[in-house]
Amino acid sequence: ATRRKKLSPAAQRRRAKRGASFEAAQDIGRELAEQLRDKKTLDNEARELLQDLVSTTSGARGWFVSLLTDDDLAQLFVPPIDDALLEPIAARPEPNLRLCVMNVAMSAATAVAHERDGHRDLAAASRATSLRSAALCTALLERDMMAGLAEALRALYEAAAPRDDDLGELGEILGLSSDAAPSHVDEDWAAFLDKWRYGPDQRAAIRRTLYENWAPIVRREVSSVAAAPEDEPE
Repeated sequence: ATRRKKLSPAAQRRRAKRGASFEAAQDIGRELAEQLRDKKTLDNEARELLQDLVSTTSGARGWFVSLLTDDDLAQLFVPPIDDALLEPIAARPEPNLRLCVMNVAMSAATAVAHERDGHRDLAAASRATSLRSAALCTALLERDMMAGLAEALRALYEAAAPRDDDLGELGEILGLSSDAAPSHVDEDWAAFLDKWRYGPDQRAAIRRTLYENWAPIVRREVSSVAAAPEDEPE
């Protein structure tokens, strides 16, 4: 494959400033992530460029695609995740807060679909993306860098709760109903799940991922990871 011509910092900045396309943002984002991986830091120009890139939905989506799926960038997710990676995301809660949560959900749900279709390699790749997405959210939560993130994760968890009709005919015959469904569900997250037509198995996978990573938050035991007690009582 022909390697794309590397953009100069000035050219990258001009493209980001005028609103990089989703495709262009993947290339720019990959180069910025590689700089952070190789040099363990981002220079001031690169930091500003990344902030510009993730300030738009198309730019942020492209950045996340490269960051979360490129095998060569796995080193960036070895704890502790560098603040240089987190700060531009946290500085732009719109659109990044919602995208961070969506990345966790969509990769978990996609893994289920790939497994169902017998595509084990693709399922494994989706699970790897889910792990990276969760690691980002956890780092942001632990450092209290993004207000509203815990609430968004909780709202998605509740929106993905099984509905009475998910139990099927057997549940109706036995008189079963879902006691997991909250009395109020966030309309935006419910619409997100409906838009992508996630079935009961995919919704369950989303809830399982959220619970495994942030049980105290999604169960409303604490308001954030940072507020969770270090030791659980005996």
